[in-house]
Parts: sequence; C-alpha cells; structure tokens
Amino acid sequence: MFIFDPEKVSEFLDRIARGFQHRPFEIILFFVLIILFLAFLLTISLLQRRKARQQRLRQAQERYDRIAAKLGLSLEERALVERLAAVLRSPERLTQVLESSAAFNYAAERMGNGAEPAALAELRLKLGFRAQNPESIPAASSELPEGLPVLIVCQRPEGARRYGAVVHAQQPEALVLELAGPPPSLTRGQSVTIILQNRSGLFSFTTAVRSLHGSLLYLDHSEHLRRTQRRRYYRRRISLPVEVRRVVPGSAAQPVQASQLLDLGGQGASLRNPGGAFAPGEELELRFRLGGEPFELEVEVLRLSKGGQVLHVRFLALREAAQDRILHALFRNLGEASR
Repeated sequence: MFIFDPEKVSEFLDRIARGFQHRPFEIILFFVLIILFLAFLLTISLLQRRKARQQRLRQAQERYDRIAAKLGLSLEERALVERLAAVLRSPERLTQVLESSAAFNYAAERMGNGAEPAALAELRLKLGFRAQNPESIPAASSELPEGLPVLIVCQRPEGARRYGAVVHAQQPEALVLELAGPPPSLTRGQSVTIILQNRSGLFSFTTAVRSLHGSLLYLDHSEHLRRTQRRRYYRRRISLPVEVRRVVPGSAAQPVQASQLLDLGGQGASLRNPGGAFAPGEELELRFRLGGEPFELEVEVLRLSKGGQVLHVRFLALREAAQDRILHALFRNLGEASR
C-alpha cells in the first residue's frame, strides 16, 4: 500500500534544488570556457580561410605567369595588367583581366586617365579582345572589328565634312580606316569624330589623325566611346530614287509614281511628294534599293513641308530585323551617301 509522506517528498525536492545551485565562480568559469571554445573555433576558421586564400593566390599567380609567358607579355604590359587587377581590388583577378574582356574594360574604365590609350589598345589586341558580337557595346576603338563601316566627320571653315570608311586593320599604335572615296585633306594632329553603328545603337568618339597614306587613314586609339542615339532615331540625308504607290485596302493596286528619298532612318523617311499627290494620313508603299539591297516598306504620311512638296513618313509594322537592315545598308554605303 502506497503511503504519501510529505516530509520525505519535501526532502527529496530539496536535494534536487541544491543540485542546481552553483557558486558565482563556477558560473563565471563556465562562461569563460564557452568563450574560449568559441574563440578557438573562430581562430581555426580564420586560419583555414587564410590558408585557402593564400593557396588561391598562389594558384592564380602561377596561372597568370603561365598565360603571360604564353602571350609574351612584356614587363610594361605585366605592370599594366597588375594595375588593372588592383583596380578590381583583388590580386586573384589577374587572370580574369587576361581572359575576360568585360573585366578588362571595367578596370580600364575605372582607371580613367591612369593609362595611355595606346598601351591599353596594344594590350587589348594582344589579348584578342574584339567586339565580335554585333549586339555588344564596344568599350574602345581597338575593339572595333575589321570591315565595320564608319563615318568620319571633320570640321571645315565651310562646315562639317563627312567621309565614308571601313575599319581596315587594328594596330597597337593606330586604328586604320580605309576611305571609301578620294582621300580628304587631313593633317597630322587634326581632330576628327568617328561615328559607327551596330545593333546596340550609334556610337561616336573623337580622335586625332596620325597619318594618311593613299586611301588608308591612321588614327589614334580612343578609350572613350559614347552612345549618341538609339538606332530607331538615326537618320541620314540621302538622295535615292524611290517608287511610291498609294495603299487602299480592298482596292486594286494603285499606279506607281517615281520620287526621290531625301533622308532615311530607322523609324521613317522624307521624300519628294510627286505632283503633290499625297496628303497626311494616307498609307503608302515605298520601293527602293540601297547598296544593291531591295526594300519594300509600308509607311504613313505624317505631315507635309515646303509647301506640300516634301512628305514626312513613318514606317508601319517595321520589324527590328528590317530596321537593322536599313541602318546596316546606310552605314555600308556611307561613301556613296555622303558625297
């Protein structure tokens, strides 16, 4: 038979309570031991991380030395690479500067005027960094691919003159352009502006003439390319035959009239109004050839000018691919269009 004894129960509970009582010194010692243990774990972790970082740095340096030796980098070029990596604030980025054009361009931009454009251009060319992707944004003139059409703009007392050209070659000390027409009278040190276009938009940079040999123009490299316009807003003055006919839904084909394009761009055009036949709001079809390439575009007349003699039109349902074809053809034929 179970008999409840209050005194024994009280004594039992009292012994349990005393087991949980500790002196202040024991409590402090316990926490000190915990802190020392945590400090020990933190020290071990920091030492392991430091060792791992030293190993990564050693491996990065060894890899950098192998790549630099394979590329034949000079002491000056190695010093420039190290300065570029320092901008990225990590010695581990040495190989990244050598292997990634994005990292190279970012570091070069952050350096600002800390390096000569010629030295950066020479290193870029040796590393093989070119803007091969037609949608990529070129970071410097040394990235422009050979065969790219460009427009040369130089200021004259009588006004700005434009000359068509293509990128002929990339040299460490110069960007070489091949002129599309007769060589202009350019002198050494003369400032010119270069305009180019790809699928990312229009870009320009200012540089100086180094020399002119026949149809080859040698220019200083530039690290300061800037986007000037989005492609859909670009326009060029041009004189080009064009066939025009009115589009009337549900009706037979309308007669074709001959006209002349006055300017052309990625979003619209201007042309002569043959016989004053067309008015704002009408839809027309334009047919013309630019650089041997045929174009057939539907447009809407937005407004008239010069007493109704000139039509200003916008393209209807123009796909981006067709827009790129127009701009590419314009830049490919700069020599013809600019004369």
